[in-house]
Amino acid sequence: ETEAYFLKLLARLEILPEHERSNAVQLFIVAAVPPDRGISILEAKSILYSLSKNYLSDAAQMLRRMLMDAGDKAPTLWLNTIGPWLQEVWPTHQGAKSDTVSENLARMVMETREAFPDAVKVVQKFLTPESWTAALFHLGTTDLPRRFPAAAFELIESLTGNMKNTDRDTVSKLLDEIEAAEPSLAKTERFVTFRALVE
Repeated sequence: ETEAYFLKLLARLEILPEHERSNAVQLFIVAAVPPDRGISILEAKSILYSLSKNYLSDAAQMLRRMLMDAGDKAPTLWLNTIGPWLQEVWPTHQGAKSDTVSENLARMVMETREAFPDAVKVVQKFLTPESWTAALFHLGTTDLPRRFPAAAFELIESLTGNMKNTDRDTVSKLLDEIEAAEPSLAKTERFVTFRALVE
């Protein structure tokens, strides 16, 4: 059966030519979301847990592309399909986390529009601090910090860590936007402490 063969192939990506492996992962995402297309939640979870960080990054990119393609329907797609699916199947162990995976998951979240606060809550446990602030730089090009300041702050916290490689200027500008949008949040001990780390 084609589906069984495809799942076996995904579990052994190394037998494919290198340039075909990312395509196979992206095809898997299209086939697995929503789960009623033939790949069950358990099968999807098993495949995702077997993938290396590079291929998890490809999977996150494909989910982002699906949300981008959904346009105005992106919040509904997230809330009804991608969000619940991700919570069920995405690996949470430390070996599945990398700054590239985090960047792609964070950029995926930024495509959820009105569902952004929900999406941030869902992906937080999958994130690890970024090395070069790429996702946060992208966040600064959106209106999300102004529209959803609390959720934007949570995402920033998840992606910064010890500030070692963080572009403090980028983070500082984001914090300014959040403070302007929600002054009461900027007065909380959590925000004040975090701001002190940045400056």
